[in-house]
Amino acid sequence: MKQNKAQKYAVAAMVQIAAHQSKEPLSAIVINERVSLPLRFLKRLLRELANAGLLESTLGRHGGFKLAQPANQITLHDIVDAVQGGLKNEPVEIAGGHRWLNEERAFDAIDSSIRKELGAIILSSLRAAKAT
Repeated sequence: MKQNKAQKYAVAAMVQIAAHQSKEPLSAIVINERVSLPLRFLKRLLRELANAGLLESTLGRHGGFKLAQPANQITLHDIVDAVQGGLKNEPVEIAGGHRWLNEERAFDAIDSSIRKELGAIILSSLRAAKAT
């Protein structure tokens, strides 16, 4: 299982949006200043998060992004899964090119455990941790 940079940046952007106290949306430019990403890349991530139903997007001069649901209802799993297809199981080459059934079950158990842990971490807890 591999997490990519896009997923890490998506979490960072979501933390910034969750920490935004105004009812007005937060612009991609402001988010970009806070997470230091190429703006084009950030906009793509924000679109993916909006398409997944995690963000609401508002167009126009005072447009931007805000959470589509309360931060305490969004999990790390939701965010990671929304960006670039979620967590991927990477094929593992076992010596000799054979994978045994027990190894397959072990990797499935690891995958399940990671998904469960990500599902237990809510965005509001990340926001609180960043604010202190």
